[in-house]
Amino acid sequence: MYTQAVQTATPVAPLASTPTYAAPYSSLSSLAPKVSTTTYGNWQSGGPQVTSVSEPYGDAAWTSIWQAANPVNFTRGIYSTTVAPYPIPTAELFPPDPLYFAPTDCRQFPEGFMFGVSGSAGQIEGAIADEGKSPTGLDLAASQVPGFSDNYAADENYYLYKVDIERLAAMGVKYYSFSISWARIFPFVDVGSPLNEAGLKHYDDLINFCLEKGIQPAVTLLHADTPLALFQGNATDAATRSEFNTYTNGGFYRDNFIETFVHYGKVVMAHFADRVPVWVTFNEPYYATTNAKAVYGVIRSHAELYHYYHDVLNGTGSVTYKSGGPIGIPLDPTNATHVDASCRYNDFYTGVYANPIYLGQDYPETYKETVKDYVPLNQSELDYFKGTAGKCLGVAFVLVKG
Repeated sequence: MYTQAVQTATPVAPLASTPTYAAPYSSLSSLAPKVSTTTYGNWQSGGPQVTSVSEPYGDAAWTSIWQAANPVNFTRGIYSTTVAPYPIPTAELFPPDPLYFAPTDCRQFPEGFMFGVSGSAGQIEGAIADEGKSPTGLDLAASQVPGFSDNYAADENYYLYKVDIERLAAMGVKYYSFSISWARIFPFVDVGSPLNEAGLKHYDDLINFCLEKGIQPAVTLLHADTPLALFQGNATDAATRSEFNTYTNGGFYRDNFIETFVHYGKVVMAHFADRVPVWVTFNEPYYATTNAKAVYGVIRSHAELYHYYHDVLNGTGSVTYKSGGPIGIPLDPTNATHVDASCRYNDFYTGVYANPIYLGQDYPETYKETVKDYVPLNQSELDYFKGTAGKCLGVAFVLVKG
């Protein structure tokens, strides 16, 4: 029993009309890719080894992906089912620490700015091998990237999301930006592979609980956790795993990336378009882009999903991408060399995506001069890409202890 006063989220009174951003899935299903559904179990390190696979997308094939990944320091969490919200001591609900030495004259946000909290599947969900999820880049990084912590699943938001959302609501948070794990929806990635029903149901419940508590969801489709199956092609071919040697390799250059990522995005968008006002295709793609073909993979797949959402589903929300925060600033603005260096940095970090996506313009000249194998963009493509960032999305972060 709590001895302190408690503060719990106050349920939002039903609205006279619930805002929606597209038709419900029952009306959009004919516009979505046709998929079969299935369920998988939980993988446990040290369990029975798979020696043969007869079904390309069956339980044994799913287990073989985990055997190939073989993450180090693998342990199961303490939860195995969704935890119901419970009263929260007021002492546990507190604002973030003050920003010492920060300016005090720029605390006004522009109209329409969405101030909320953010998390990503690979960083907070835990339950990495539960309910059919296949391994991702973040899961494999622990065993392949020198210096990367092997304590990579310290949180269990997958089972504690209702507790966490209840706390956010109690603090008055209005927007929650989270990512969906591609590997939970399509463990095998392939267009012809089955959709993991447990994964889809989880995010359906998460979105509904956000709305129940008066919180608007903003959904990111890919946040640094590309499924390992994308690199393997054939799920049983563990040898091709060597291609993935760092968690900063998002696989955007793979021949099957655009087709499979767009397929996944279309399925998710169609299911949740009626309730999600903001869609983010990629989180900071720069960090996972390994070559020029990968740049094209990001731009092309982003634009296809933008047009699918607005032109096919008739969605009225926003589709954008998060380009990242660092901006190149010259150390000495009066020094031409410093100015050129900062402009060059911005061309590579931001302009290579922003030129086509925001402006319908070609890559920056400095990029094309340096990266000789860039994928040429014709005028038809530039017209197709132009304006597909929608409204510029501002994201603020609040740290929540717990």
